[in-house]
Amino acid sequence: HGDRCAIRFEGRDISCREIQFDARRLAKALAASGVSKGMRVAVHMANRPEFAIASFAIAMLGAVMVPVNTFATPDEREYILRHGDSALLLFQCSLLKRNFLDELLCMLPELQANNNGALHSTRVPHLRQVVALGLAQTHGKVQAWESFLARGDDFPDDLLNAMIAEVVPADESLIIYTSGTTARPKGVLHLQRAAVIQSWRFADDLRLSGTDR
Repeated sequence: HGDRCAIRFEGRDISCREIQFDARRLAKALAASGVSKGMRVAVHMANRPEFAIASFAIAMLGAVMVPVNTFATPDEREYILRHGDSALLLFQCSLLKRNFLDELLCMLPELQANNNGALHSTRVPHLRQVVALGLAQTHGKVQAWESFLARGDDFPDDLLNAMIAEVVPADESLIIYTSGTTARPKGVLHLQRAAVIQSWRFADDLRLSGTDR
């Protein structure tokens, strides 16, 4: 669909071509940071372009996206990060009255360390990297979004294309956690084909076309 508008957000029209470019750039940054097929990447964001971009980028690599509900309490978020075995977290600093960055720093004081090494925490033992959208510059081990993206600028396009080519519909892709109203949230694992089929079904059932917004 090229230059057709894909997302309209805060007065800005974002084309399909721009979404593809941004998703590839994020995928290269993730790959340059060690993310590969099968790895878990948590995404803690509201409905915004970067959520869609992250979804595509993670899928390109054959990694597994673990969305974290923005209504989740700090305790629920910690549980999802630990139970989902997330190796990397992409999140936005704040939303309405919630300051997710402060909450995360409180939960993981190890993030305050001013060095370039990976995160090591017994509370979330598989989590190694944290990237914040809305952070002007890197804070301790919390990487700023733009700085993180720049890490992938030298990643070869042909290598990214080769990684994409290895992803098939039967690969694991997504872990959706339930709201956890009666107990701990339950993680439901979906394959790559699930999101594609469901998106097609929604569009078909609602008779959406390329002219709809």
